[in-house]
Amino acid sequence: MRAGTVRDLMARYGQQVQVRRDGALTPARAFLRPVTRNRKEERQYLPTPLGLKRKDRFLYLGEPGTGLQAGRDQVLWNGTAFQVETAQPIYLGQTLCHWWAVLVPADKEET
Repeated sequence: MRAGTVRDLMARYGQQVQVRRDGALTPARAFLRPVTRNRKEERQYLPTPLGLKRKDRFLYLGEPGTGLQAGRDQVLWNGTAFQVETAQPIYLGQTLCHWWAVLVPADKEET
């Protein structure tokens, strides 16, 4: 596989997203899909003292020109803000191919 193939697929089939960093929005293209348990389409929840909190996780594969930093950046997609939980650049040889990340819905107070 060549890095250009991933870039071409993202340009054709990727979804429009925006990356929020330090208050600035950068348009980008990426593939997003929910990470589900046992292949069931269900939301994941985490108990807290104030009730249940959404703990959905989403897999993000993004174009190489728009990097992500865990704990700092947010991804806006389809009317929802997501916090970057973890992010890694993926290389093919010496060429940055794409960004791999796990996203979680951002708390309403953080958006």
